Amino acid sequence: MTGLEIFVSSPALNSNSRAALTAFASAGLKVNLFSSIAIAEENRLIERLPAFLKKELLRRRCPASIIIRMSPVREIFRLLSARTGLDGLISPDGIFSMDNVCKDVDRALADHLHTHTDGSGLVYAYEDAALETLTQAQSMGLRSGYDLPIAYWSFAQCTLAEEQERYPQWLPTFADSFFSEAKTTRKSREAELADRIFVPSQFVLNSLPSQLRHKATIATFGSPLVPLAPLEERPSEPRTTLKLLFVGSLTQRKGLADLFTALKLLNRSDIRLSVIGAPRLPMSFYFNQYSHFEYHSPRSQGEVYASMANADLLVLPSLIEGCALVQQEALMQGVPLLVTPNTGGDHLVLDGITGFTVPVRSPEKLAERISWCADHRNELSHMRLPCRQHAEKFTWQEYGEKLLSTMGINRSC
Repeated sequence: MTGLEIFVSSPALNSNSRAALTAFASAGLKVNLFSSIAIAEENRLIERLPAFLKKELLRRRCPASIIIRMSPVREIFRLLSARTGLDGLISPDGIFSMDNVCKDVDRALADHLHTHTDGSGLVYAYEDAALETLTQAQSMGLRSGYDLPIAYWSFAQCTLAEEQERYPQWLPTFADSFFSEAKTTRKSREAELADRIFVPSQFVLNSLPSQLRHKATIATFGSPLVPLAPLEERPSEPRTTLKLLFVGSLTQRKGLADLFTALKLLNRSDIRLSVIGAPRLPMSFYFNQYSHFEYHSPRSQGEVYASMANADLLVLPSLIEGCALVQQEALMQGVPLLVTPNTGGDHLVLDGITGFTVPVRSPEKLAERISWCADHRNELSHMRLPCRQHAEKFTWQEYGEKLLSTMGINRSC
């Protein structure tokens, strides 16, 4: 297998795609990355760029040994449109939508494969940037992996459709999660074409149609590797106020309506909620739903970690996730979790040790557990160290090894 190539489509790099690239490169593969915008880790051009560009490119770094092939035009205009408020251009139907960015990357890789005619190599493609790539790979007999980072589309849309009955006023916050027939057909076909499907949690695996589950593998995400303040620097005595933290987009897909409902049921003055994330509606809407919370617009990763370190409990009663990385980020800061099974964090929550799980769509159960935490702050304080210790068990190296072994790649490549 010496000199084996792998062709990867990843429109926007993130923690798991960078871990996959690192694993492929470390196994000795010749890695060809097709992306919208990406930059090698050792590229010093970043330091000369304006702050906003530097911040964007720092998120898109990949190992220096990787061959980068970009389709940047539409992504550049998408970013510019977002900064200038031209929302129509980046809407799901807009010319610079993320969906179109994904299609550009997919098409570029498929075209490249068309000229790669020796019948060797592997393909690894990400959801929404895979149809043409996997079609071409199958025609050439190339083995393929497919990354599905969130619950399968049919399960997700059915779940969110039911939310229209529970919280009709919240529909605008998740309306963009309802896809056109063309997009759902594309998603279905991508999953059908792939030889292996990689999912981050049991929840996502269970969301797959039964005919696809046999080729699905769970590859659990790694916890973040960041400088951490010693846990001893946090208050040694329980506080008189229970500090809850919610991090994520302000939508009912993340269960925010259920959290607001739970807190209204409790109506306790010794509980404080901080919310960090991007709103989908004017903030007046959210404060009309529940007024007793402190809002912070999206922050840098370091600032989010600082907020976590000052919290007693991360609350994420999501309906649809893959495996929300914010859970491991919180655990690494010594913060217990209060989540639903739909966050994909079943392997992260050791009941009463690293957090608690409550049923999905159950504000009453959520309220009961929050109330218990408010009444047992000393127990929460003792959970700090076990939270970090458990999170440290999950590494990006193990994630990468799972990809390699499942795709039959050994380190003799």
